[in-house]
Amino acid sequence: MVLGGDADGLGADMVAAMDSNMSAYWSAYGSSGGCTLLEAPGIVAYATSVPHPLFNGAIVSREPGPELDAARTQLGEKIARDGTPALWWIGPAAQEEGTGERLASKGLAEAGTVPAMIARIDDLPAAAVPERLRIDAASTPPQRAQWGRIAAVGTGFPGAAAEALADVEEGIPDTALAGQTRFTGYLDGKPVATSSLVLSHGLAGVYAVATLPEARRRGIGAAMTLHALQAAKAAGAQVAVLQSSSMGRPIYERMGFTRRFDYRIFQQT
Repeated sequence: MVLGGDADGLGADMVAAMDSNMSAYWSAYGSSGGCTLLEAPGIVAYATSVPHPLFNGAIVSREPGPELDAARTQLGEKIARDGTPALWWIGPAAQEEGTGERLASKGLAEAGTVPAMIARIDDLPAAAVPERLRIDAASTPPQRAQWGRIAAVGTGFPGAAAEALADVEEGIPDTALAGQTRFTGYLDGKPVATSSLVLSHGLAGVYAVATLPEARRRGIGAAMTLHALQAAKAAGAQVAVLQSSSMGRPIYERMGFTRRFDYRIFQQT
């Protein structure tokens, strides 16, 4: 399949594809052993054993029917069991349909926005791999467990959450990872960085770009991002997408990514 798309446009089809690519990444976690996944038109909700809001939440691409309350109930039960809040990502179409207000009326708290960014892969610079850095695919369950541990620590998770993510990563079935590749960066043979590529819905999505604190400010995060997108280009992808943290946004903008819209974030406690 040749992946394409118009990186210069923000039509409904492109927005829907960006939502769906993101949902493909997060839904894989709901498929891991002991986790739960709810998929219905307009919504994907996932609950895992990782005690961090990022790994318990929902993506709403358009106003769903009763599934919205079903997801809220499912996540509420998870929160009651372990106390971990859940994050809701509300896409542009769902925002226009009043989904945020509907969630607010049920007691969810608005928690800011996250920019969705996009770029033509041909317009991005070539990956400049720092000296002594090797990047490999994490393709086996033990390799994915190591990837999860590095991604968690590099993102700032506490130790228990890092071990939980390692377990969840190891338990994702291969069928749930179709079109996805995890990458681990090794500096002098030590794992220090991660990224993930999702080829889905006509787009190349980059996720989980993280670097251990002691290996930062060497260009490793940029190298991990661009390495994933070189693999995407080799697979025929033309358009890259990601959701950026405030710390990462200037880096992605220097690469050539531009903001296309913001996800509206709500927290369920």
